[in-house]
Amino acid sequence: MLWDSIPTHLGREKKKFIYKDVKVGGRASEFENAMNWLINTGLVYKVSKTLTAKIPLSFYEEREIFKVYMLDTGLFCAKSNIDISSFYLPDNTIFSDFQGAMTEQYVLQELKQSLPHTSIYYWGREKGDAEIDFMIQYKSSLVPIEVKSTRNTKSKSLDAFRDLEKPKYAVRLSLKNFGTENGLFSIPLYMIESLGDVLKENE
Repeated sequence: MLWDSIPTHLGREKKKFIYKDVKVGGRASEFENAMNWLINTGLVYKVSKTLTAKIPLSFYEEREIFKVYMLDTGLFCAKSNIDISSFYLPDNTIFSDFQGAMTEQYVLQELKQSLPHTSIYYWGREKGDAEIDFMIQYKSSLVPIEVKSTRNTKSKSLDAFRDLEKPKYAVRLSLKNFGTENGLFSIPLYMIESLGDVLKENE
């Protein structure tokens, strides 16, 4: 039931994993062992929320609030019944549909592979009016990472976070070309694996 529910959770605007949406009346205690099994086998990634943008992020982890992603996009597509031919359609909107679920899934697995020793979180305000897709710690700096599935890169949440927290770095992943401006790195989706190199070169 947990495995089957992942595409549904990621397809929502708010991608937080909710046990009662797995099963009517579902509780964490009922599914805890199954969730731990999926995580420990490496079939899913759990990304916890942090309400506080301070170092170390692990101190401010909200363990009961999290998102769940599959191991890779192949499994995600198979579970979502997305045929491979869909990727080659001239009017393909697969990366922008489903509230950007496919793009976030892709970005998360790329971050896991390119930054294997880095813990990944997401940030959100308690009242729910702003959310950053991913948050990592690079040495003594926090790095908010916003994911966009198209060339439209407007992001109220990222703008609000930068105004509030003044991070040294910020990353926006999209279909736009590479560029930098006032500490904001605009990185094409295909260059995610180079994120560590970009941060290192701009220390």
